[in-house]
Amino acid sequence: MITINVDLKPSFQKKVNPETYKEALKKAITQTTLEAESRCKKECPVITGTLMRGHSSDVKDLEGTVSNGIEYAEYVIHGTRYQSANNYPGRVVSSLKSQNYATKAFKSALKSTGVL
Repeated sequence: MITINVDLKPSFQKKVNPETYKEALKKAITQTTLEAESRCKKECPVITGTLMRGHSSDVKDLEGTVSNGIEYAEYVIHGTRYQSANNYPGRVVSSLKSQNYATKAFKSALKSTGVL
């Protein structure tokens, strides 16, 4: 499972209507999850395209998940004794974290509601 945190000062949350805060957070999680899925599709190795098409995302409440239902995805990511690992999901998460993507998406969602 991939976890991405949105870092804001605790005092900030108290200043925002809880429903507005939750809606903005859900919008940011959805945006970040879709971006992670898109980047995984771009970063994964492509021979037939099956692995790329196997990526899907799901957002439930305040949790976003990107997964791949193709049976050999695990072997591509973690490697085998014949093939080295290609941890492209790890690279995607690292790039999202280094760009503070989720935090920026959250701030953008709050701006669209007029809070910021």
